[in-house]
Amino acid sequence: MSEAQSPISPLVDTQDPEEINRIDLQLQEAYKIRVSNMSEAIELALDAKVKSEKISYLRGVGQANAHLGLFYMIVGRFDEATAISKQALKYFQHQRDLSGEASALYTLGSINYKTDNFHIGLKYLQECCDIQSDLGDKSGKARTLKAMGTIYEFFSDYENAEKAYRECMKLSRSVGDKMTESNATCPLSGIYLRRKNVELADELADLSIQLKKETGDVRGLGFAVYAKAKVLLAMKKYAEAEPLLLQSAEIHKKQRDSFGEGFAYVKLGKLHLETKNFKQAKVHLRAAISIAEDSERILMLIKSYHLLYRIAKEEGETDEALLYLEKHLQYKQQVINEDTSNIIKSLKLANQIQMLEQEAQLQREKKQEVERKNSELDTLIYRISHDIRGPIVSLLGLHQLIDSEIGDPKAREYFNLYHTQIERLNSIVMDLISLSHVKSHELKLVPIDFDKMIKETLESFRYLPGFESINFEFNIQQGLVFQSDPRILAPIFQNLIENTIKYTTGEAEPKVAIQVSMNYKTKSLRIDILDNGIGIAPEFHGKIFDLFFRATSDPKIGGTGLGLYIVKNAVEKLSGTITLESKLAEGTTFTMNFPGNF
Repeated sequence: MSEAQSPISPLVDTQDPEEINRIDLQLQEAYKIRVSNMSEAIELALDAKVKSEKISYLRGVGQANAHLGLFYMIVGRFDEATAISKQALKYFQHQRDLSGEASALYTLGSINYKTDNFHIGLKYLQECCDIQSDLGDKSGKARTLKAMGTIYEFFSDYENAEKAYRECMKLSRSVGDKMTESNATCPLSGIYLRRKNVELADELADLSIQLKKETGDVRGLGFAVYAKAKVLLAMKKYAEAEPLLLQSAEIHKKQRDSFGEGFAYVKLGKLHLETKNFKQAKVHLRAAISIAEDSERILMLIKSYHLLYRIAKEEGETDEALLYLEKHLQYKQQVINEDTSNIIKSLKLANQIQMLEQEAQLQREKKQEVERKNSELDTLIYRISHDIRGPIVSLLGLHQLIDSEIGDPKAREYFNLYHTQIERLNSIVMDLISLSHVKSHELKLVPIDFDKMIKETLESFRYLPGFESINFEFNIQQGLVFQSDPRILAPIFQNLIENTIKYTTGEAEPKVAIQVSMNYKTKSLRIDILDNGIGIAPEFHGKIFDLFFRATSDPKIGGTGLGLYIVKNAVEKLSGTITLESKLAEGTTFTMNFPGNF
């Protein structure tokens, strides 16, 4: 049986504390030296695994597998890394070891995004981040946020990438984790470079190099000098950039990190293209292609063949240029087709949601059965929504990449129509995730700061058209004390306030009023949200909270038909009630009452 397949389930924990301590220290040492000597780190972890199996130290085997999964991932042995990491994950889940589970999920997420399965990688990393948040593991969460930022950046979602990197740096500094901090400064430098803020990009690259040297992170230093080289390339300082890229490639080669080595060659190819040294450019790009083909790195192939296409054009080699362009588009289309296929598969699964919902409806009189089905439904919605979300993000990012290459106005028009529908699908999926959270979240009551919650909600909608013209008024009862769950209460304000903005009349003085008051005699909280917008026709009042119901078909207003359905579910989750009063052309009032929690 291979090392990646060795069983752990038959083992039981030993009672030899001294040997356990030695094994744990050996595993800690393996993890520590991974940044400077990966070969020795792997040997230590393998030896610790053998020792753990010999004395039946179950957790030692699980932790050794987790380390080996991470180490194999770093050196590009992805199949072995996947198998052993799934084995580690199974063990940690069985033992209900959340910290171990998070480490295995992190490795699986990293494996998938490094092999261009970005949507799957993001799913694993989000699960990992959620666990780390619950555990209060700031260092682990920082590391995961950095990986998530990398995925966002690939799909041109630079806003979310920057947020992830900056949060990573903040958390790392709070616990004195310079290594993880430096991991975020490096790609953040790239984002600022893309925004033409060369000075800040250069400052962050230098900071990353400094931190890598302070922590002895040899492998990370390879990425840091790569970031510095990119800044120098942008400044057209080719003579200074080339030795740094060669240093980066050499570091990654010694550390057996094909990912870093390959992209250093790609950047060297671009450097020599810019300096018209086409012969040397092709040497580096073919080296990158060799690495990419061995490790199935599609993004590396896409970039390499596009640069070879540009070189062949410069050299006047038309047939060769067309060949490279065909390969470039072939790999790019492969990414699109795979992600589209994932969406179709997920949409097929979505039909199961409808079937479960119908079955629950038929079994309404059997309360226990209905509750079970609803639980299954919520889980299915959450999983499917996250599965769909990944490929949608892929397609949104690829739109920007492909859009710049479409010259035909009619083709661009059709492509933009396709993009609009993907954006609508994205909105639906995000609402489904919010709905799933509302239904499955376990209530945690804390004192509510209504003033802060409302102000933060309003701030988040400043980008909406017409926001600046609306007069917002809110009146919160003085000294109000009320406990609730902010993660359930917030979506109520978010959806209702967003509706008031979208459905304003466009008149000179659109108004929105928010009132929060407590009746201490009846021990109940009342929230009123009023607007003087377009109103809702009487025939729709009984349907307005139904799933996917929209009272208007105006495409300018948009919406998924899920907002008020989410509101209703959130209100009911908090044991409250909601009523509606509305007149066409006069406005709408939503009134909610909640039992008092002091």
